[in-house]
Amino acid sequence: MPSDAPDAAAAALERVGIRFGTVFVGLFMTAWITFWIGGIIFAAAVMLPGAKLAIRSANFPQVDGRVTRCKIDVSHGGEDGPSYALDLAYVYEVAGRSYVGTRYDTTVVSNNDRGWHDRTANALKPGTVVPVYYAPDDPSVALLVPGVTGGHLFIVLFALPFLAIATLVLGGMSAAALGAVTGRSARGAFDAGGMKRWDTGSLPSLVSAAGMAVAVLGAVGFAGTFLVAFTAGFRPPLWFPAGILLLGALLAGYLAAKVYRKRSSGAEDVVLDPTRRLVALPITEGRESRVVVPYDDVRRVEVARKRAHRGRGVSGVALYLAPEAAAEAGVEPKQRLTPFRSGLKLCDRDRRLMEWLEEELSSNADPDLPSRSVV
Repeated sequence: MPSDAPDAAAAALERVGIRFGTVFVGLFMTAWITFWIGGIIFAAAVMLPGAKLAIRSANFPQVDGRVTRCKIDVSHGGEDGPSYALDLAYVYEVAGRSYVGTRYDTTVVSNNDRGWHDRTANALKPGTVVPVYYAPDDPSVALLVPGVTGGHLFIVLFALPFLAIATLVLGGMSAAALGAVTGRSARGAFDAGGMKRWDTGSLPSLVSAAGMAVAVLGAVGFAGTFLVAFTAGFRPPLWFPAGILLLGALLAGYLAAKVYRKRSSGAEDVVLDPTRRLVALPITEGRESRVVVPYDDVRRVEVARKRAHRGRGVSGVALYLAPEAAAEAGVEPKQRLTPFRSGLKLCDRDRRLMEWLEEELSSNADPDLPSRSVV
């Protein structure tokens, strides 16, 4: 039919665009993740020896030493202004043999905290007697401040957002790939206690909770980095970043447990009661409690579509309720069951949900209502 030609051409063009976009995004994300993870591995390789030494040094024996040199090296090459590093030397003796040490602690990263460097240089003037902690198996390895310091935990705070982003993106790509291979990402349709249920969540309960924990830790690391840097500098007292990390871990655990309880409780499930012929909508998409209506008040299962950012289409699954039933429940007649996802065509999971609902409620379909709707 001639009138159908524009629609068919538009649909074909959209399919080509989606496929091209999927390939491009896949290649870009693969390259981006490879670069991102490579940077994280490189940073970890650089910092790991210092971290191991910091942990070992907590049990190092102590001797007295004497500062022979302490000055501040200034580098003017950075865009954020000059950076500073401590040029330190001290002498100490172990078992009758003299050694020269240059480490203050195991944090070797230079920074632009001039105040800390000035205070430290003033406290370590040449001739000052200082406690020196040395490795019993190699006395040439020594430092003045043993153990984990606030500077180490500041680096952890700084790294958390990068680790979180890489974990979430890589985890999301892995989940999508697993869903594409297995044909499912969460439970889908299942029976429980005489009820027929469909899990509308995109991920299993434990994965959703882990994702929440990682996201919270990343956000805490991002905010904590600025808070510590602007209030205490790059070498803060140990308690400051440690307290932020502890609070972040508690908050991440609390929110992850909350997500897990909600997901595992079935609050996001569409529930059908075949005996009493009732359908209960999930506590999602703005609903704060279950909306329960009889089968006979469900008029149609629909595809909800809209134009999103830059005109890109998104779609989801919705139920159209009888106006009287919707008014009695205090809701709009059109109730979305799933979040909007990219593309005007339903994803496989949402399509299967729609087919499941249509099959279960087919006897209640109103032939006078359109089977597709744009919202």
